[in-house]
Amino acid sequence: MQHLNERREGGSKIGFVPTMGALHAGHISLLQRSMGDGCYSVTSIFVNPTQFNNAEDLEKYPRTSGADIALLEAAGCDVLYMPEVVDIYDGKEEMSEIPRGGLDTLLEGASRPGHFAGVAGVVRILLEAVRPDKLYMGQKDYQQTLVVQQMLEHTQSKVQLVRCPIVREDNGLAMSSRNVRLSPEMREHACCIYQTMVKAAAQSARRELPVIEQESKEHLNSQPGYEVDYFGFYDAMTLEPLRHLPSGNGMVLLTAVWVNGVRLLDNILVQDND
Repeated sequence: MQHLNERREGGSKIGFVPTMGALHAGHISLLQRSMGDGCYSVTSIFVNPTQFNNAEDLEKYPRTSGADIALLEAAGCDVLYMPEVVDIYDGKEEMSEIPRGGLDTLLEGASRPGHFAGVAGVVRILLEAVRPDKLYMGQKDYQQTLVVQQMLEHTQSKVQLVRCPIVREDNGLAMSSRNVRLSPEMREHACCIYQTMVKAAAQSARRELPVIEQESKEHLNSQPGYEVDYFGFYDAMTLEPLRHLPSGNGMVLLTAVWVNGVRLLDNILVQDND
């Protein structure tokens, strides 16, 4: 990383976008935000084995390095970092200790044991390699941004986490590398996840939250090939389930839905305290 050291010594701010490849417009929007902030911008591509609790899911994760490189070149990425597993873990896939707080055991953490330990571990290692001033991550993986922020605070890191808005397909489906595993028909139909969330969020100010959640789950579960893991209103900082509108941290509506064997995540910040 001598090149980055030279840029840093020359006064450049370093922006960093960590990815697992299979890039789409959502990833590119993070890079564009970094460049727009005046940062010398680094993107990494590394399919991290420690955050997959299912070996089949790791095997099926799309790998499109040629197309990814072309996208990054077209977008004006300054540096692409593509380490191998041995470069990251030095032969051992060790997981970073998760700070106390319990965010790693809720929702995605409950459904995917060890997932956030792997995420926190690899992000910490990547940050040590790149040494950025700003870290850009997408809101689509909302819980992940909270876990990473907690890790930064726990390690007393000076890196600033910048959470960027979700980029959606024309039908409202949140962009995700996993979307390519859906058939064209299912990809189009999956817009009902976002539509259901928008309706639920709009009702939250006048109806009981548990009732809205139950109706929304029933609606999604009635769709062919759909199975809801969770759908609910949560405290935007602690992820505590909410039964009433909050007065402090804001509120986020989070969901994970299996669609024909593909796990799709989405969220809406209903009340943002930022």
